[in-house]
Amino acid sequence: MSTITINNISGIPPYNIYVCDVYEINCILTLSGVSSVPPAITLSTPQTFYNAPSVVIKIIDSQNCVFKQTYTCLTPTTTETNTPTPTITPSVTPTLSITPTNTPTQQTPTPTASVTPTMTQTPTNTSTPMSTPTPTLPPVNGIVILVEPLSGNTLIGDYLNSEGSGFYGFGNGVHPSLNQYDFSFEMNKYVDAIFNYGGFVSFPVFFPNRNSVDNFGNKIYEPNFPTVGTRETSIITTAWYTFLIPTGATIMEIDGILTPKKQIEIDLSHDDPTNFVSIRMSSQIYQNAFQYTGNSISRTYYYVYTSFPSPDFLIDNSTPIYFKGSRVG
Repeated sequence: MSTITINNISGIPPYNIYVCDVYEINCILTLSGVSSVPPAITLSTPQTFYNAPSVVIKIIDSQNCVFKQTYTCLTPTTTETNTPTPTITPSVTPTLSITPTNTPTQQTPTPTASVTPTMTQTPTNTSTPMSTPTPTLPPVNGIVILVEPLSGNTLIGDYLNSEGSGFYGFGNGVHPSLNQYDFSFEMNKYVDAIFNYGGFVSFPVFFPNRNSVDNFGNKIYEPNFPTVGTRETSIITTAWYTFLIPTGATIMEIDGILTPKKQIEIDLSHDDPTNFVSIRMSSQIYQNAFQYTGNSISRTYYYVYTSFPSPDFLIDNSTPIYFKGSRVG
């Protein structure tokens, strides 16, 4: 992995500093609330990007001004559109000086800033911080509801244990890891376990027009998803229901700026698709995103939403049940 030392930042603090993939689909908040540079600060490349040939360093100041730099094989290169133009001073350790222009980016104006990072190869076992998506619209991918039947507890738990996961399913009363790297591994294995021993309900990401209604006549408040029934699954038993929603599906445009949000509440209804109760999602579970890399569902980045350990989403599916997005925040 790499460490990056930033010696100086001009602009209006505090700063949030992200490490992103080159497409900026997944960004990890590495340092937040940085009040002053100098003194120099050092950040580590998150474990998510250990094998990535290139990463993007993005800094956002208190005025939402953004500037960024791409690093390839420890040699910095710049993106070409509305981004700062660097000058490179060769030395034993590569050194950058970034001076953004006054031309605004598509999302926010770019401040006059100076950043001098140095990069060295330093092995570390430090866990990665909380994952935060970059505010750019993603490709359209499906929302997936994982149905984990209690009748499958043993099969699901044994499968996850055999795959080396420390999470054995919500039905077995186990909380997934709060560590980003472990959480990503566990969720990948959990999706495959449900694919083998549980059920799925999937539907497209829905970007509604303002004031639109869904197929059940319920008004849709973007970016909440519309009403969906779960009798499409053949599992008619008590089961845990968990939503996988692509990280970009809950991005909102606020004052012309695309802002990442979370689906913090989901509505639940039994029998009547027009009469709902709002259920709060577990913030400990949705704080981390994960990239699915297997073959069971679309390979993209997801947040995970469920009520665990509250049993609100432990539901008897002997009668029709319905869900819809209630509130993002």
